[in-house]
Amino acid sequence: MQIDLQIAVAKAMGWKSHPDEYYIDKLAWTLKDDPQRWATCDLPPITLDLMWEAEEMLKGDDEGRYIDELSHLVSSDRSHKWHAFKILHATAEQRAKAWLKVKGVNL
Repeated sequence: MQIDLQIAVAKAMGWKSHPDEYYIDKLAWTLKDDPQRWATCDLPPITLDLMWEAEEMLKGDDEGRYIDELSHLVSSDRSHKWHAFKILHATAEQRAKAWLKVKGVNL
């Protein structure tokens, strides 16, 4: 599941896969076709830093939809006094799943 999540986030952020010229059984990844950003077989790991970068890509209504999706993932009880705390402390994986859902990507 983690590799599927990594691939989905990378693609939704604009990373492209290309055959690797050195390893025929692997893929190389570039960010928006920038040849300076090669990462052979190493997709960006799902970290909070990556997800903060992804969150910056959200605009308009997508920001509210993202908070709603993340809210569902961290707690079903929105009336609980610690609900906002749970959202603030959502894991990178929870953020990735909510972000992908807003982007229309289903795993």
